[in-house]
Amino acid sequence: MGPQNERKQRCIEYAITALELLEKIGDASDVLAPLKAVCGVTLAILNTIEVGMLSRLLLRHTYRCTQAMDRNKESWNEVLDTIHKHRSLFERQISLANSDQISLNLDPELLASIQIYAR
Repeated sequence: MGPQNERKQRCIEYAITALELLEKIGDASDVLAPLKAVCGVTLAILNTIEVGMLSRLLLRHTYRCTQAMDRNKESWNEVLDTIHKHRSLFERQISLANSDQISLNLDPELLASIQIYAR
């Protein structure tokens, strides 16, 4: 929220506080009933404005979060594609090694780990 919007928000909050105080003073006497009525209507208007500003801020924040989630989703898709490519490569190498078409001079524990990963 920019400085101008923050000032507007503070002014609205101060006005709401002042009007709530005047509305309570209006409760003290029937003579002040018109004051109470005016304060009540004005409070309703200010609360609507305040909620509108908050809604716009929340909407902007939600939009930014949604964009970040979309970017994150794209990144995870790239990671998964890379993992699938690596897995396919491992599976091909293992099938070639199992068919004796190539000779892998790997440590048996490493080969076992690769086979487990390929599952």
